[in-house]
Amino acid sequence: MMSKRTGLAVMVGLALSLASTASFAEDGSGWYFGVTGGEAKAADLDQATLDAIVLDSFESNGAQVLSGRSTLDDSDTSFSLFGGYRFSEYFAVEAGYVDFGSFEYRSSGVVDPIGPPPPAPATYSVDFESSGFTASALGSVPLGSSFDLHGRAGILFADTKITESASIGTASARDSYSANSQDLFYGIGVGLHLAQHWSFSLDWQQFKDVGDDEETGESDVNRLSLGVSYRL
Repeated sequence: MMSKRTGLAVMVGLALSLASTASFAEDGSGWYFGVTGGEAKAADLDQATLDAIVLDSFESNGAQVLSGRSTLDDSDTSFSLFGGYRFSEYFAVEAGYVDFGSFEYRSSGVVDPIGPPPPAPATYSVDFESSGFTASALGSVPLGSSFDLHGRAGILFADTKITESASIGTASARDSYSANSQDLFYGIGVGLHLAQHWSFSLDWQQFKDVGDDEETGESDVNRLSLGVSYRL
C-alpha cells in the first residue's frame, strides 16, 4: 500500500508536470505540422501574348493561320504540407512542400500549310506545372487569446515543367522541358487557435518569378489557402 509520503511525492511531481505543461502552452513554443489547400494563380500568363507566339510559330514555319480560337486557365487547385518549430508566440520557422497544380493554354483553328496540302485543322497546347520545397520564417502578432496576424518570408526551391504539343491534320509533335530555380516568396495571414493544439489559418502568398527565364519562362504565382495545423 502506498505510504502518505510516497503519495504526496507523486502528487507534487504531477503538479509540477502540469505546471510545466501549462507554461509551455502559454509560451507558445513547440513543434507543429499541418496541411493547406486553396487556389494558385499565375499572375504573368497572358492569353494575347500566347496567341501571338502561336501565330508567329505557325507562320514562321510556312503555315498561314486562317482561323482560330484559344482558352487560358491560369489558376488551379493547390495544396501544401508543412512542419515547423515555434520558438515563441511571436516567431517560428517552417519547412514544407507546395504544389501549384497546372496552368493550361489551348488553341485550335485552321491553317493553310506550305505546299500542295489543302487547309487542315491545327491545335496547340501547353501545360505549365510547378512545385517544390519551401523554407521560411514566420512572425506573428497575437490578437487576444485566440487570434493572430502573421507574415512570412522565405525561399521556394521550384521544379517547373512545360509540356507542349502541336498538330496539323494527322501530323503531331510533343515535347517537354523543365528547370529548377530558387525563388523568393512572402505572405500575410490570420490564424485562429483552438485549445492548445489545433490552429486554422487563412493565408495569401506571392511567389516571385517562379521558373527560369531562359528555359521555362517566369511568372509570379499568387496563392490563397486555408490551412489546419496541430501542435505537439
